[in-house]
Amino acid sequence: MTAKSKSRKILIMCESSGWQWGLGTEFINYELKNGNFYEVFDLSFLGDFKLSARLRLMFGGFTMRKDALSYFKQKNLKVIKYQGFKEIPFPKEISHSLMKQSPAYNSIAERCQTIDFDLISREAQFVRIAKQEIRKSDLVFSVLQSLDFSDVEKVVTVNGRFTKSASVVKFCNERGVKIELLEGGHKNTSFQIFDFGPHSTSEIQKKINQLWNSAVEPYRSDISRIYLENLVINRRRPGSDFRSRIVWDSLPKFSGKKICVFFASSEWEYLGVREEVPTGHFENQIEAFKALVACLDSEIWDIYLRLHPVTPTHNNLDGENSIWVPFRDITNVVVIESNSNIDSIALGLKADLIASYGSGINMEFYARKLGNTITMGLAPWNDLLPERHIPTIKKLQKFIGSVKSSIEIEKLLPWAYYQVESGIEFELISTDDKTGRWKMKAKT
Repeated sequence: MTAKSKSRKILIMCESSGWQWGLGTEFINYELKNGNFYEVFDLSFLGDFKLSARLRLMFGGFTMRKDALSYFKQKNLKVIKYQGFKEIPFPKEISHSLMKQSPAYNSIAERCQTIDFDLISREAQFVRIAKQEIRKSDLVFSVLQSLDFSDVEKVVTVNGRFTKSASVVKFCNERGVKIELLEGGHKNTSFQIFDFGPHSTSEIQKKINQLWNSAVEPYRSDISRIYLENLVINRRRPGSDFRSRIVWDSLPKFSGKKICVFFASSEWEYLGVREEVPTGHFENQIEAFKALVACLDSEIWDIYLRLHPVTPTHNNLDGENSIWVPFRDITNVVVIESNSNIDSIALGLKADLIASYGSGINMEFYARKLGNTITMGLAPWNDLLPERHIPTIKKLQKFIGSVKSSIEIEKLLPWAYYQVESGIEFELISTDDKTGRWKMKAKT
């Protein structure tokens, strides 16, 4: 029997949100111009078709999705909608091991706003959320398992971190089907295509190098320098609304000792999508912080643990508090809470040593040429600054005892250029300059 030729390409839309449909539409437009035709599977309401969603759909809501479907119809694309499969039951019991094995792992933590999975498995409201997310994953598998993928060349979906798209990724990986992921570009008017995902530091590093090598001087250097200068002047990265509660130049009290600041990252953003760490390196930010505590003499150093800030609209539950509890009683560790108005940049400027596991704030200190800044985990700029990548105790001890030279701005230019120029520009969607909201242009 002759094997089927793999020629079908499928775009799977997993959510009803406008930004996902916007990316999907721009991707289809881009692919059609390159002669590639796709089928579209619409799983927007699979497991999510509640009364509120039905009413909103009935009264003209989900505008971007509606416009996208109209565009797909105009281009004669085959669209299949899935929103049933109610016979899939909810899981009877919830445990941490069950959640960790599920593609819903990330979304459960994000919806519950905690990574304390023992708490999630006990509290009724969290158990309900966990069951909903795991059932959504089961529904996606039920749909995909009912279909023939033997002649599918490629599947594309958006982001790959949330329950339904993570389930698509897992399904494709288990069956050897090529999967690509869409994500917004660094500009609000572009999108990117990833083989491994927007959280893959190795893939981002590869994209940084490719984009830089394909650009020409002096344009690439000039625009990159301007970006870094603005990063210093504005003291704010695009999209960092969690800094809106910060009071500029607000600082904690200092004791007169040397100051180390460790900037913690948000844990739940990377649950289920974290890359494998090389053997012997700090496995996570907790291990990295432990190393700092062990290596810095408490008689000489105070260590300020700056928990990742949250937005003013965030609830009062600090869902990541539990992982830092062991450090709260250490005499030379000062914990700055996630809802504190302490100015992170001002705090870093006072420090003798700045560290994070891979937080983007490092680049703001590198842009200020601060050579006392280290990255202790995976990050997309490590190839550009290998001497500031400190992933082991041995390297940390050596760095602490070394003379810190200033950062050469030239080394940062490829990263900055990627922030400015990465992505494929939108053609169908216009962006409001004030709100950043997307709207489909007049039908073409």
